[in-house]
Amino acid sequence: MKNLLSTSNPLYLMALAFIGFLTIALFYGGHGLSDSSKILLTVTSFVFGFYINSLITQSRSRHAKVVEALREEGGYIKAIYYITSGVFSREVIDAEREIIDEYLMAGMDYRVIDYAKSSPHFRNLFDHLMKVRSETKQQEVAWGHLVRILGEISKSRNRIEALVKERVSSFEWMTLTILLTLVIYFVYSLNTRSLASITITSFIATSLTMLIIILHGLDSLRWKEDKWFWTPIEELFLGLDLLPYYPKILVDTERLKLKKGQPVRLADYPNEYPDMAGKVVTIHK
Repeated sequence: MKNLLSTSNPLYLMALAFIGFLTIALFYGGHGLSDSSKILLTVTSFVFGFYINSLITQSRSRHAKVVEALREEGGYIKAIYYITSGVFSREVIDAEREIIDEYLMAGMDYRVIDYAKSSPHFRNLFDHLMKVRSETKQQEVAWGHLVRILGEISKSRNRIEALVKERVSSFEWMTLTILLTLVIYFVYSLNTRSLASITITSFIATSLTMLIIILHGLDSLRWKEDKWFWTPIEELFLGLDLLPYYPKILVDTERLKLKKGQPVRLADYPNEYPDMAGKVVTIHK
């Protein structure tokens, strides 16, 4: 059931919703609508359509900005590693890569909406680079670039932390639910229980419900996460010569499909989220 209710499986959700609405349409036949009810249906449908379109547009814009900022941060992380690798000692490089790895893993451990919880790990990276000593002119120039990049990452983090807080409020969800219920009620009142009427009624109700599900996926930043999040983060790990890292629950709930032949690290958490104490990491081949 958890798999079906995941926004990563919209086709399953659509099929489930359609079967449910089809069952209701088979047993519930309306008695038509009066003229006043038809006016109410028109008004309610218009308000619902306008309102959810506005929220989806806002959520898509927010979603795109978060994705852009996350990829921007990933690019800066790569730049830090490549710059350090070019001029500093192996000891500095290995220590930095380990800290970057911890930072990226922390970003995966927490949900995107809890992005701020990875701040202590970013602080560790910041402190590490501030302690790096420049022994040559080339290292001094490189260190200056690293400091500038850290400032850019900090800006990206602040932008992401602000964006993830801009969620659809409980009042807005309540308003949408009321409007959706009214529209579906009016639509079912027009159901004559003929084959065409049952089918059309079920498709309309399913389509309206899917709009709510799409909005929820965008609002929770889980919409098409395999394309905008998992793939770029895997490329980032590989670009830093690190094994990709994922919470095991993503695989268990089928939100993430592992590539055959690609070793990855999977993390299992014995405690309830967001307690990461006792985390166990295993290599899956």
